[in-house]
Amino acid sequence: MRGTVEIAFLATVSLGACGGETTYPVISLFTEGAGVRSGDRVWYDTLWAYGGPADTVLASPGPMVATDDGGVYVLDYTLKTVSKISGDGEVVWSWGQQGEGPGEVKNIRAMTAWGEGGVVVADSGNRRLIRLSSDGELVAETTVRDDSFSLMTGVVELPQGDVVLSTNGQVPWWIVTSGTGETRPIATPWEGFQRMHAMQWSGMVAGHGDQWVFGFQLGNGFFVMNHDAVAGQYPYVEHTEFPEVVSHSPTRGTMVTGLAAGATPSAHSLAVKQDTLLVLSGGTTPTRRRVLDKYDLATGRYVGSQLLPWRTTSFAVSGNDKVFLVSRDPSGLYPTVVALQLKEEQS
Repeated sequence: MRGTVEIAFLATVSLGACGGETTYPVISLFTEGAGVRSGDRVWYDTLWAYGGPADTVLASPGPMVATDDGGVYVLDYTLKTVSKISGDGEVVWSWGQQGEGPGEVKNIRAMTAWGEGGVVVADSGNRRLIRLSSDGELVAETTVRDDSFSLMTGVVELPQGDVVLSTNGQVPWWIVTSGTGETRPIATPWEGFQRMHAMQWSGMVAGHGDQWVFGFQLGNGFFVMNHDAVAGQYPYVEHTEFPEVVSHSPTRGTMVTGLAAGATPSAHSLAVKQDTLLVLSGGTTPTRRRVLDKYDLATGRYVGSQLLPWRTTSFAVSGNDKVFLVSRDPSGLYPTVVALQLKEEQS
């Protein structure tokens, strides 16, 4: 079945007896945005588009990673696969089979570039980190030796081969040792992580070298990290408050946890390109999901925006002038991966 995987806003947990209602507090990291969104007009050439009603390799494409040869890796939530699309828009290979055995996956949600070529994929269902070569071969599987979280929501490889995991646990970030799977927590720099529900502070990670970023999906800012230390915390250009979460017992023996009101995503996807953070914005403006906001990593300063031709759910960048987008047809059922080339001016 086709569909879009969004942030998990609802959870049901078995209880021994009925309980009352619990409201989790909302804490602001910042009280206003970083300024006024601005940017130069840009134009694109469409290099290729893969997907739509005629193609069935993609169902719910999520994270993407640009390849060294001009193509892109695409992770599919529903099909539980990773596919490589060439610089010409052809599917080179698809990897992934549901299961619990060697070389099988259960719940893949996050992916990052692997320093030796290919990608690192986080499989929450089997608690594994999977390394795939650029040829689509399974190179290594590492079992993550910690069970204090249920979801690995983001992954970034550090230069020495260890990885940073973003999770939905009480400790949001961990460093996982390459090969052994041993974990150590990264100290959280903000009290909101301890006081709010994980559904409120869910986020994404992206990185380059020892420097990586955690950006909130529903909150009002991002952290810049240097390995396991905080380098800075900064607001998005458009301010969005964290949502309220409420737990209550509608029937005996169950607890339902969800957002008290409709949540406004602040960001949908992010990427780090050298010294710049790019954020696919949410918010309430007409250009939501069409704008890439740019921030200087050294200072956290907002430096401008780039308007995309269509609304999208995730993106990847390659070099200085190529952007990959996931878009959908008007029905919302059929996803398409599109490769765009940035032009200096309109012809």
